[in-house]
Amino acid sequence: KWISIATLAGLPVTVIPVGKTKANLPVGIQIMGPYMEDGTSLDLAMKMENVLGGFTPPPGFEQ
Repeated sequence: KWISIATLAGLPVTVIPVGKTKANLPVGIQIMGPYMEDGTSLDLAMKMENVLGGFTPPPGFEQ
């Protein structure tokens, strides 16, 4: 099983979608924050989501 280096180090991690490939597959990034500063990675993720447009459900999964 894969365990993130961030998990082993006890660092907060936030994952956000950033776009799609040419084959229309989703691409995301993992944002690592400083130890005990979960808000730092969450704050950056929210700012990036506002710029990038956030998550778009694939066809058939709309709410």
